[in-house]
Amino acid sequence: MQQRISERHTMDETPLVERLFLESFEVTSATEMDIDFDFGDLGMLVVRVDGQGRGQEVFFA
Repeated sequence: MQQRISERHTMDETPLVERLFLESFEVTSATEMDIDFDFGDLGMLVVRVDGQGRGQEVFFA
């Protein structure tokens, strides 16, 4: 049985800017880069950008 997110995690009142920590930059191809953020107990948040720095994708890893 699947639980709702609210049942698994309590709402953290800490501002997002204080919960995200830059972990690394990774060039994945000539036209792409991943920016990894440590998001505490929720895991790693990855922002994939193109060669111009425009966001292409955001996902948890």
